[in-house]
This record gives sequence, structure tokens and C-alpha cells, in this order.
Amino acid sequence: MNDMTPNTILLVEDEVLLAMDEQMTLENYGYKVIITGTGEEAVEIVHSNPNIDLILMDINLGSGIEGTEAARQILAKHDLPLIFLSSHTEREIVEKTEGITSYGYIVKNSGETVLIASIKMAFRLFEAKMIEQKKETALRQSEEKYRSFFSQSVTGIYLHDLQGNIIDANQAACRQLGYSKEEILRMSVFDFHPETPETPNMSKKEILREWNQWQTGQRITLEAQHQRKDGKIFPVQITTGIVSQENEKLILAISQDITERKQAENSLKASEELFRKLVMTVPDLVLRTDTNGIITFVNEPAEPFKTFLQENNVLGKNIFTFIAEKDRNLALKNTKLMFEKPLGVKEYRLTMNEDYELTCEVNGDVLWDDNHNPIGMVYVIRDISERKEMENRIRETQKELEGYFSSSLDLLCIANTSGEFIRLNPEWENLLGYSVKELEGKNFLDYVHPDDLESTLAKISDLEKQNDVLNFINRYRSKDGSYRWIEWRSKPQGETIYAVARDITERRKIEEELRNTKNYLENLLNYANAAIIVWDNNFKITRFNKAFERLSGLKESEVLGKKVDLIFPPSTREKSLQYIRQASAGKRWEAVEIEIQNQNGEIYTLLWNSAVIYTPYSKSIIATIAQGQDITERKRAEKNINTLLREKEMLLKETHHRIKNNMAVVKSLLNMQANEQDNPVCRNILQDAASRVQSMVILYNKLYRSETYSELSIKEFLLPLIQEIMDLFRLDSKVQTSINIADFILPAKILSSLAIILNECITNSMKYAFKNVEHPTITVSVTRKGNLNKLIYSDNGCGIPDSAIQEGTNTFGLNLIKMLVEEIKGEVKIENDPGAKYTIEFKVWSR
Repeated sequence: MNDMTPNTILLVEDEVLLAMDEQMTLENYGYKVIITGTGEEAVEIVHSNPNIDLILMDINLGSGIEGTEAARQILAKHDLPLIFLSSHTEREIVEKTEGITSYGYIVKNSGETVLIASIKMAFRLFEAKMIEQKKETALRQSEEKYRSFFSQSVTGIYLHDLQGNIIDANQAACRQLGYSKEEILRMSVFDFHPETPETPNMSKKEILREWNQWQTGQRITLEAQHQRKDGKIFPVQITTGIVSQENEKLILAISQDITERKQAENSLKASEELFRKLVMTVPDLVLRTDTNGIITFVNEPAEPFKTFLQENNVLGKNIFTFIAEKDRNLALKNTKLMFEKPLGVKEYRLTMNEDYELTCEVNGDVLWDDNHNPIGMVYVIRDISERKEMENRIRETQKELEGYFSSSLDLLCIANTSGEFIRLNPEWENLLGYSVKELEGKNFLDYVHPDDLESTLAKISDLEKQNDVLNFINRYRSKDGSYRWIEWRSKPQGETIYAVARDITERRKIEEELRNTKNYLENLLNYANAAIIVWDNNFKITRFNKAFERLSGLKESEVLGKKVDLIFPPSTREKSLQYIRQASAGKRWEAVEIEIQNQNGEIYTLLWNSAVIYTPYSKSIIATIAQGQDITERKRAEKNINTLLREKEMLLKETHHRIKNNMAVVKSLLNMQANEQDNPVCRNILQDAASRVQSMVILYNKLYRSETYSELSIKEFLLPLIQEIMDLFRLDSKVQTSINIADFILPAKILSSLAIILNECITNSMKYAFKNVEHPTITVSVTRKGNLNKLIYSDNGCGIPDSAIQEGTNTFGLNLIKMLVEEIKGEVKIENDPGAKYTIEFKVWSR
């Protein structure tokens, strides 16, 4: 739709005269109109014509598919405004159409003003919908899965017997614990493990329970806590294995200080918790899959997705199994294309249950790691339309200990001050991708990053001076060309260098990711379109985003630390505070309407969702976050619409009353005009017209006194109609009737045509057939077999002149009968047997 060319309207109406009248009305208002009479043609026109801007759809469309079914087929593939235009006013019919489209329902003959106003309203609603869709942006990708910490990279090394007595320890272990080597050699490994209420990790007793496994030779990795000589307790990761020395089995234990890792994990969990809460407040359905489409995460969305998730355990299942079969191949194809370029929002049908499919907007994207390798997909599904909960799994691959040197998960190296590798442990292969044989004998400076050469040479100079080098960091080139960050602890002995190194690449990435994540979450909260507020357990405001500032007129600096009740109007403050207390107690808001008041005293209605924020470990509630969507204008629009609907119902009742009165007036005027005519021909013409109007009056009265306006019993309708038509005539001898009408239901449109046909037949018989007939008789028979309906009308009069039956010489009455039979898609046979006889057959499914 645009402002440069007239909007094109597809008018689906099987009544030719009504369609032409409506076309003229629409064209007078500048619309371009395309007319069709069947639902099948309507579907085909929309599929083949991209210029259709709006559809006016009749409900009853003859023998083909109904207008409602045609509407479903069109809207399944095209997003167009569609208005139903029908004579039906029954509640169930209107509610049925509301389940198909929400652009309007117009009762026929409501008038030009209602028709044009409804069309304009539909165009405005559709335009508003298009604008809203453009405003909506896809939710951002969930954070990449964090890499595992360097938990298996340790520094302290102990050698002790099977009773725990320490036989040897390196200097790193001494520095770690604060003891001299002589002191440690007089100690047991159990002396380093505190056992206090403040140290919930492995105690001495728990370590003893693992003792049998240690002696089997299996490599064991566990987390515990060590206590320094100064009393300080710190977390460690211990890796143990069996080594042999002089035919004696000893235990090699490598202890790594993981304080930094624990701090990073706590910070990461806090960030993830905040991010998870933000995702959980989104009403859309958010899913994450792996690269094979297996669902690994689902949020807690609003309805209808909430019920769907309660009835279906989707985790671990393929996402494509929940997409309707008709859309599945397209979804698979689009998913493959996602790896090449973003595809934006797509529309699929989601199978909610066996009987119900929900059309959804799906926005998806591929998740990549730092090396641009795909690690999964994320989908946001909206009912118009959840975020994935990031699953961070730390997978650590351990290698079996092979003695003192090969068991370390650190990078152990023996080199010389000339820069040559003398001996390396297998961990170098895992890190750099080169085999040990490829590296041994090579100059390690050849692998150092060019930007780190100067600092590396300076440290080699220190080693040549027999100075220890601690915590030196540089980068080494891997076989695939990438660089890894390595932290070194080196000790010289003459020209030989003994070094222990650790890979800190992931730590550097995590530190960077944490900074990026914090910035991302801050921006997401501050610049979200929805108003977001956070308060603590004392109901004091701790966060207040930009959207809330715009809505309330308050600055964040003005409200931080103040009670949250300041944003509520006095009239509803206590009720709002009840919601606040419930939310702070852990009860989530899901689409709760709460009013706020800005600085100018203006009151806005917001639709709220909320969630609580927990501490990382104790799961104690520390704050509550809430997101509100301004629905003030929507509430006002709903109130106006309800008012208009009530006015429309009153107008419809008055219209029915006036129609009945006007039809009676038309009949009376025709009768009065006929009585004033001296010319018998004119009088007969006017009387015939009055008779035809009378049959329509009877049909109208019958329909609007019945429970439905769309259909009626043919027997209840025709019996009184025949009698009333015959009562219009006065003959010298009383006309006998033989009437046999089966009792079944026909549509009102068919009955209207049959009423006019019988009026013509009875009028012709009463006026012309019974001159000089001693016992005049009229016979009417209506039967049904399957879907074939037959009406036979005959009299015992003088018959119809042959010239009137022959083609081309038909009277107006006979032409009218034939046209009406053709309209109901029937066939008529007119003959003399010996009087006039009309046989009409038509196929209509009826009850």
C-alpha cells in the first residue's frame, strides 16, 4: 500500500447485483476493485496478484468453499487486511470470523458510511501493524559459552608415600604454602587441609575415603582447600597419580591455587544470573539448539507458549519436530542458509498439539566461537512470537599420569639459555599442535610472537644472570598459525632453564568477555525500549533505565535509593505496593497491569513482567527486576471500540425494524397504485409486483423470527406463502390445492428464489388458467433425494400458449423464472400436461 496509487480491494461476493453496487461505492471513494464470486477464485487471485491491498469477503459463497475457509487459506500465506462482509449477525458466526482475522466485520446494507469507515479503519490497523513489526528488533544473541577455566593447570608439586608423609616438594609448593622446604618435608599432606565450618570443601576424612582409589594408580582430580603457614585458607585443585621410585610406590600430587578462577566463576555466575533474569522477563518463546537442532534451552514465556511447554518436554528434542510438517522443509533450508548470512524474521507454523497449530514469527541466528566456528543456533519465537539460557559446560580432558614429568597438566620445559628446547612434556602437543619431537632441539624464540620478542630476550638475560623469572607472559605460535598466551615460572641452573608454564588464553578471553558482558548488560538494561526498574529487599530503587526516565520524567540519579512507591499514583498506590511485595517474595508478574504517574501528574498504564534476582550460591533473593510496556493508548482504544460496538448493535436493531416497515410500505404503495389504475394491464403489472414484494416480506419475517438468518424449513416457509398469494385473487369458483412439501432446511437465498418462482406460477394460474374450468386445482410438490431437490408446480387450466414456451418469445414472468432457476444453478422444464406444468431440479446440500 502507498500514497501514489489507489488501493486495490478484492471483493468476494456471489450476488452479482450486490457486488456491482459495492464496486461502484468503493470506486467512488477512489479504490480499485477486483470482483470474484467464489472462494476458490479469491484464493487464486491473491496468490497470483501481489497488488491486492485489502479483501472484502462474503461468508456464504454458493456451492464452493465458504468465505471463512477462503480467508484461512489466503491468510495462511499472505499478510493482508481482510474484512468479512455478510448479512449474518449471529454471535457464533461473528466469533468464528474473529478467530480468523481481527480487521472487522461489516453487516451488509449497513450503509456506505459504515463500509468506507470500516475499510479505512482496517487500512490504519494494518499500517500500524506493519510499523510495529519494523520497530521490533530481534533479541540479541545469547552470550557465547564460556571456556573452561585452567583448573587443571597447577603449580605446587608434592611427592609423598602411601601414608601421606611428604618425601619431596618443589619451590612452587613452598611459596604456595609459605613453608620452607625443610618444614614441609617434616609434614604430612593432611596438615595442609583445614577442617573448619567455614571450609565446606573436602576435609581430611573425605580425603581418606578417596585413599583406596589413590593407591590403585588411577589419576584423581579433586577440589579442596589448603591452609598457609600464616593461617590463610585458599582453594586448590589437586591432581594425583602413582609413580615408582626405587621400587617403591609413591603418590605424585600437583596442587594449583584456583583463587582467581573461583573469583572469575562467581563473577560469571552473577552476570549469567542477571542475563538469565532479563531473558526470563521477555514474553516471547526463546530456544537454543546445538548445531544439530537439538533443543538445549527454553525460557519461561507468556501464553500461549507457557501451556505448550507444560504439555511438551522439549529439551533434548529436535526443534524441527515442533514445526508443522508443511513448513518443516522450508525451515530446514533456511537454517542451512543461516550459516551463510542472516535471514531475518521468518514465519512458520508451530505445532502446539494434535489439533492446533500456531503461526509464529521466528528470528534465528548462528552462534560462533572466537575462531568463527558455529557452536549452535538461537531462535526467538513470537506469537504475532525465548531466549536461550546459556549452558556453560566445562569439559576437561585429562591424560593419564606417566610419572613425574608426563603427569603434569602444566607445560613443563627444560631448555638452555641459548633458546633451545631440550625436553618437553606431552602437554605442549595439546597446546600448540606440534609433536614433542618437532619441538625438541628447536629454538623457542622462533615460536614467540614478534611483539613479545624484546621482552622475552630481556627475561632470558635475567636467567643468564641466574635470576628466577616469575609470572612472565608471552605468546607462542600454534601449528595452525594462531597464538596462545602463556604464563611462565622459570629457574636457571647454569645454562639450563627449568620452567613451568600455563596456558592462560582462556583466562584472558574470559576477562575480556566479562568486561564485554558487563558492558552489554548495562547497555541492554539502559537502552531497552521497555521501562525497566530494579529494587532491593527494602523496596528501594537500585536501577532505573532510560525508558523509565522518559516515561516518568525522573532521572535515575533522582530516584536511586528512594522507595519504589514514589512512581505510583496515590489512588492506586496501596494496590500497586501489594504487587511489589508479592514480586519481592518470589511471585512472578506475568502481564500484570499497574499504573504509574509522571512528574506532571499524568497517569500511564503499563503491562508488567517481573523476576527476582538471587545470590550466586545461597539462592537468597537480593533484588527484584521488572519490565513494563506502556499500554495506555491501547486501553483507550479498547474503550472506544467497545462503545462503537454497542452503538452498532443498536443501529442493527433499528435497521431490521425499518427494513420490515419499508417492505410493507412498498407493498401497500404498489397495491394502492394498482387500485388507482383504469388500465387493466397496468393494474396487473402493479399487482404482480406487489405479490413479489409480499413473498419477500414473508421470507424476511420468517428469517428474522427464526433462530438463524441463514436457513429455514422449506415446508414452514412455502405453505403460508402459497396461501397468502392465492388470497390476493378473487375467483367465482374456489381454487383447490394439492400440496405435498417435504420438511427439510434450505438456505435463505435459495428460498427467496423459490418464493418468487412460486409467486409467478400461482399468479399466472390464478389470472389466466381457470377461465371456464369447473374445478380449478393447483398442485405443488417438493421432494428431495440425496442432494437433488425437485419442485413440481402444475394446474388443470388451459395451459401455456406454445408461442410463450418457445425460445425467444418468453414473457417477463417466464424469463424471470428461468433467470431465478439459473441463479440457484438448477434446471427448469416448462410444458402443458394438459395444464401448465413447471418442473425445477436443483442440487443443494441441506439438513
